[in-house]
Amino acid sequence: ESASRVIDLVSGYGFAQKGYLVEGSDVKAFAYNKEVIATGDVFAAKIEGSLAAFSINVGCPDAAFYEVKADGRYFDETTGRISDSEICLEAFVKSSEAKVNLNLLTTITKKRIMNLVSSGMKYNEAREQAQVEFFKTVNMAGADIDFSRMDLTGGSDADAMFLLTT
Repeated sequence: ESASRVIDLVSGYGFAQKGYLVEGSDVKAFAYNKEVIATGDVFAAKIEGSLAAFSINVGCPDAAFYEVKADGRYFDETTGRISDSEICLEAFVKSSEAKVNLNLLTTITKKRIMNLVSSGMKYNEAREQAQVEFFKTVNMAGADIDFSRMDLTGGSDADAMFLLTT
């Protein structure tokens, strides 16, 4: 198990948020190589606790990236209840990322980031371009904000923007 490592994608460091996904919701990390081709390796975890925390063990030495997905019901902030339907929150991250928050904005930009990286752009540039394109689409400023660091419980301007957009 020396090839395994823990990517602590939440456990106090990140969350699966659209409201919070409920405890027991599924989380999966799909490994991709540097050409953004799936390796076939999939790693699973569950949402733990009321803040949608998860920690996932991955062990794919060839992975340059992970597509992380969390599926489940969520706390609906408009009704104050658990949703009747499920939502899928996603992100595409470098394998070296130690944390990521899954949210509607990471879900919206995931495929664009993947397309840009697969066409040869460096990951950080692709993420920034996808985020700039999103902000231009909704006519908002904020290109220097990393969507995967936004937090519904945070107090920064970026967190307030996240709350506004979701």
